[in-house]
Amino acid sequence: MQTTLLNERYTLANGVRIPKLAFGTSPLTQAVCKDAVITALEIGYRHLDTAAIYDNEDAVGEAVKASGLSRSELFITTKLDARIKDPHQIKPALMKSLDALGMEYVDLYLIHWPKPMDEMDDDAKNYDEANAAIFTEMASLMKAGYIRAIGVSNFSPRDLKSLIAKTALVPHVNQIRYHIGHTQEDTTAFCDQADILVEAYSPLSKERFIEHETLQAIATRYGVSVAQLMLRFCIDEGRLPLPNSKTPSRIRENALLDFSIDAEDRKRLKTWTPEK
Repeated sequence: MQTTLLNERYTLANGVRIPKLAFGTSPLTQAVCKDAVITALEIGYRHLDTAAIYDNEDAVGEAVKASGLSRSELFITTKLDARIKDPHQIKPALMKSLDALGMEYVDLYLIHWPKPMDEMDDDAKNYDEANAAIFTEMASLMKAGYIRAIGVSNFSPRDLKSLIAKTALVPHVNQIRYHIGHTQEDTTAFCDQADILVEAYSPLSKERFIEHETLQAIATRYGVSVAQLMLRFCIDEGRLPLPNSKTPSRIRENALLDFSIDAEDRKRLKTWTPEK
């Protein structure tokens, strides 16, 4: 099986081209992140996903430097610390990330969560006004050349509608938890209609489905692993998966996705749950 998928790209609404597969760096600690990213780059990954809160941006930057690849060959995503909800702190936060990465710009910058993570379950609170001000500032930083595309992560349709209404800006990307058995149909339908690319984090569901006999049977028919089936499902649904691993063999396996799932199996997988 070849790895031509690593050369394929989606086109965002602003014309920026983004590799269809990313190497995710959560929850890789600095101790292992650099080596894992170097391995991913050697295999052919060109899209790296990190975040301020992962505390590994510097390791990603060191790996990129060690790879010898030119900056223009890479697509780098990072995210605003979810605790920051003051628009005046956005440029300093971005500059801090750029300094850690050793780069002059990032290709994609995301609001990591609609609320600070310790308030996510508090329905009485929202940060709609703050997110609108933050996103407006991110758009200004994009115009200034520090960012090529802007987006959000973990935003629901309600969050997205509010952001768009308050800013007249549409995020280029919404990064959400997405995998077989958890396809967030309301959110993905809204994003598809609004031309927002859905990125899929935890596309292997933290590997808890890898041993499921139904998925194993389908994967066997295609001559692939369950992990490869789950990642290809994301691609065939028009999503951008972000698998992560510190194990070289798995990093390579996750890039071997040059097959397609037929329509009948895709329909079955789209509605599959562990109980079915």
